[in-house]
Amino acid sequence: MDLKEVLTRIQLKQSAAEYIQLLDALTAFPGEEAARAAGAFLRHPDYLVRSKAFAVLNRIPHLALLPDLITVLREEKDEEFRLRALEVVQKLGEREAISELIPFLHDRDPLVVRGTIVALGGIGGEEAAESILHFAASPQGRIVRREVVQEALAFCLQKVPEPERFLERLGERDKGIKRYLRGLQPEVPAQPRFTVYPAADYFSVQAKAREIDYKLYKRLIG
Repeated sequence: MDLKEVLTRIQLKQSAAEYIQLLDALTAFPGEEAARAAGAFLRHPDYLVRSKAFAVLNRIPHLALLPDLITVLREEKDEEFRLRALEVVQKLGEREAISELIPFLHDRDPLVVRGTIVALGGIGGEEAAESILHFAASPQGRIVRREVVQEALAFCLQKVPEPERFLERLGERDKGIKRYLRGLQPEVPAQPRFTVYPAADYFSVQAKAREIDYKLYKRLIG
């Protein structure tokens, strides 16, 4: 199928299984049109269809979907789909997303806070690094492990010219950050240890909670 045919079929009433197949077909057409078509399913009532839409956007992320993803983060009640939205924002890797993510460092859900730090690290750069450190050095920052902050900061600094001087300037301006940086070793690991999700079996647990066979989930969503 070409993109036009996929989009036409998506407009028709389909079963959940058929929607999942059509969403999967969108991954062959990276670009705004396909991303917007997948984005239309971000609030679909079927768990598997909705999960597939997020999985597709992870493969064909587009900046045009940033407002929709931030809306999910702001309004969604289900923690899983808030974390899914964070993952896609991280995949975007766009500096425009940083200012949109910063408010979620003060979210009501500690896992969203942790995921936001990971996402900011994935985007990288000075603004992301400074935001992470301002939060981490605050009293609220104690809810996030230093190891998570350290790795996110390391990825941020990859995109910062003269990172040591940058950290020195931050410490000079903010004594809390200076204290926090003591003993911190922001070195990029060979493989990232942390994702926006709190555990490697996160999706398995979520599927089980919804009484969905995880093998089926992996076959349809993977």
